Amino acid sequence: MAQSLADNLRKNFIEKPDMPLEKQVDKAVQEVRLNWQQSINQLPPKERENLKNNIKNKNFPQCSTTVLIGHLNLNGDFIGYRSGDSKMLLFKVSPTNEISFSEKSFLDKNDESDDRVFFNLDVNDNGEFFIRTNHLRFQTITDDNIKTIISFSDGIGANTEQLLKEEYKNEPDKVKKDISSRSYTEEFLYDKNGALVFYFQKAENDDQMPVERRIYFSLGKAVRIVEDEKKRDKPTVKDAATVKEIMADSAKIKEIFNGSIKL
Repeated sequence: MAQSLADNLRKNFIEKPDMPLEKQVDKAVQEVRLNWQQSINQLPPKERENLKNNIKNKNFPQCSTTVLIGHLNLNGDFIGYRSGDSKMLLFKVSPTNEISFSEKSFLDKNDESDDRVFFNLDVNDNGEFFIRTNHLRFQTITDDNIKTIISFSDGIGANTEQLLKEEYKNEPDKVKKDISSRSYTEEFLYDKNGALVFYFQKAENDDQMPVERRIYFSLGKAVRIVEDEKKRDKPTVKDAATVKEIMADSAKIKEIFNGSIKL
């Protein structure tokens, strides 16, 4: 879905570069929706029948994606659009070539844009497939003298994000090298009811994080944290922020997994 929207947006940018970004996104969403709808209605009869049976049993195929796009002119003028929790860091350049972080960057979530594009497959009264979609919440920003844009979805980690925000302006080449050498492994373990009971993380080449982190959960709460063999059963304030981020990532993983089963 994300790839289809991206391909459509690139085409629209070329054809109508002056169209506002929010209209570009709306146009791309509707064009992808109609194209997918047409393709589904042209599936072999047996595949269409299987889909209809799933929908009758309330197993509606669904997919979703966040949207983060921007338009940067050669003179440094920038327009950005976000729907979802992806992030975009903007860096300005002064006449003396000094780099500074722009406070207009897309960072924390907010109610204006805490959303994503949803496609939900259904069947109308005539037995034809159609795709429902939502009216997107979004936010836009404008800025000038932008030299560098760093964009990413969830999963980058608070330490890496802070490094980009605070240190990129001072030593951009060093920061890029440091980040490129890092690697992370995460594992989520659930019980038979779908509740998270164990989380494991391994980090390489990141001196701001423990090499290994294990978190044990009970009834949705962290009850034990082990970081590089140091154990504590009472989470700290910093732990609470880490656990909140892990639970948010877990919810997204479960959403994707459940959606794949329905499909």
